[in-house]
Amino acid sequence: MNYPAKVMSMKALVKMGISESFLRRAYTDKSTQIAWRADPTRPNSKIMFDTEALEVFRIKQIALEKKMIANVI
Repeated sequence: MNYPAKVMSMKALVKMGISESFLRRAYTDKSTQIAWRADPTRPNSKIMFDTEALEVFRIKQIALEKKMIANVI
């Protein structure tokens, strides 16, 4: 997937068609460092994503889901 910028907000990524639940899962995943708050001192500040790292995470998640489905069938 091509992203228009190296760093994008969650709102912009949702407008591109990526689900908000997937982005929240990526943000809260402790094994990755792909997302952060624009202003860490404010709890309601924008969540920003490194789009290159997000794409790597997205591809790994798709591969993991395919593997899980193959094991069920």
